[in-house]
Amino acid sequence: TGETTPSISVLIAGTYSVTLTSGNGCTASVNVVIGQDQQVPTASIAANPSLTIAQGQSATLTASASGSTAPVGFRWSTGETTASIAVSVAGPYSLSVTGANGCSATASVVLSLTSAPIVEAPFAITAVTTLNCTPILPNRYSISFTPRYSGLTGQPVAFRVVNELLPTTEPGPYTIQLYSDNPRIRISAVQTGT
Repeated sequence: TGETTPSISVLIAGTYSVTLTSGNGCTASVNVVIGQDQQVPTASIAANPSLTIAQGQSATLTASASGSTAPVGFRWSTGETTASIAVSVAGPYSLSVTGANGCSATASVVLSLTSAPIVEAPFAITAVTTLNCTPILPNRYSISFTPRYSGLTGQPVAFRVVNELLPTTEPGPYTIQLYSDNPRIRISAVQTGT
């Protein structure tokens, strides 16, 4: 390289030689070959729980790399540089892995969302909200009410009042007549597929 110091630093692979000259003019030479790590890493992405999740859920994408000298750097298409990221929006996600030697590799996955929301509880009628109760005869009342549900999946709900209201998928409120000598009614609802 033309340098005359006992030690030099090199950044380029190749053959380097040094010649030593003694005080009496005698010389000796030696060569050394410096290699370069050019191994390209492999990149992969694992998803937990999976690449298909329900709306409202999230998936954890975890990067891994092999075949490269540590340390390894990660960069996601989201801009994050951690080994794992949490995602909940459908679409492609890509990863770039860079080894200590500067060589890099990429990997990508596609996250999908199912159309059904997460169901927290089984389908059920949880309550009835009374909107009004109007006397129409001494022992008869007109009642308007709306049922409340849990476990809705977005599928149609068929509601009925036994012996009073035929099954209907129309949303409430519903109006029926209630008698003071028989003040109880039986209601039921069926959600498609439940």
